[in-house]
This record gives sequence, C-alpha cells and structure tokens, in this order.
Amino acid sequence: MAIYRDMALDAAGDLDLSDGRSFAWVADAPAIAQHAKFRLQQVKGEWVLNLDAGLDWFGQVLGLGISDSQVEAEVRRVLAATPGVASVSSVAVVRGPEARAISVTVQGTTDLGQLFDTTIKVG
Repeated sequence: MAIYRDMALDAAGDLDLSDGRSFAWVADAPAIAQHAKFRLQQVKGEWVLNLDAGLDWFGQVLGLGISDSQVEAEVRRVLAATPGVASVSSVAVVRGPEARAISVTVQGTTDLGQLFDTTIKVG
C-alpha cells in the first residue's frame, strides 16, 4: 500500500488528464519527488498559511553575487522541511549565460528508502 500518493502533474505542471476522463496518480518516490519539485518552485512567502514554505528565490537564488553554495543551502533548507524526504545526497547548480538562467538538479532518498531526483529550471 502506498504511503505517499498525489495527483500526477504533466511536464508543464498541470494535472495529468492523459486518458481524457480522470486524474492520473503517482505514489511513493515519484509522489515525493513531485512534491519536492513543487516546493522548490514555490516562492517563499507566497503561501499565507506558511510564509517560510518555498524557496527564497529573490534573496538566496536569483541575483548578482549569490554563490552556488548559497543556492545549495537554500535548496537543502526547503527539502529538509518536505514530508517524505529523508536526505539529499547531491544538489547540482548550473547557471546559464550571464546568470540569466539557472537549473537545479537534486538527488536524494525518501523516508521509504527509495531514491528520487528532480530538476527545476528558471530562465
């Protein structure tokens, strides 16, 4: 029986209605990876019920003078508070030309002992 379960999202972040009639579902590691990606895409302070939820995009990720280690620390902070994520083994930060784009790839382990990975891209 699946402990973590969620409605599946497609590549654009919309609900996956690929069969045209009902929601698709994800469970366990894919559900946790999907939730982790959602939390990393969320802007810190945008959810009124938890102003600390989400990534501090404007203070710790985007902008001049922000190091990859600062981005990694912020990603690890968000994932440490994400249900189902037991540990993060790696965070890879890749910046585009002139720092106008950023891609963050995360690999980790769920509290079920399964591996997961997810990537977020901006720019």
